[in-house]
Amino acid sequence: MAHVAKKKAKKKPVTIYSKILNSLESKDYKYRTLQGIAKETGLSEAQIIAIIQKHSDEVVQLHRTDRAGHRLFSTRKKYRKTAGVSERFMGALLNRVY
Repeated sequence: MAHVAKKKAKKKPVTIYSKILNSLESKDYKYRTLQGIAKETGLSEAQIIAIIQKHSDEVVQLHRTDRAGHRLFSTRKKYRKTAGVSERFMGALLNRVY
């Protein structure tokens, strides 16, 4: 019987963008602030903003803020899954991600 070698799964390199996506996709949070993303990833807020702007097709800034006035972010994919009916309704009225 011939021995068949198993191929090792290639690990994707960890990029700055993948760190940010992992933080945004965390099941522990519905939405994330810049401060929360920075704390989790070890990146500066300026780096995070620059990457988010480059990937605005996948990452969105919500129209509203948290109680402390911090901006909130999510991936479009996660927002579609987690946003409630009232959030989607407000978003449609404002023509923005609420």
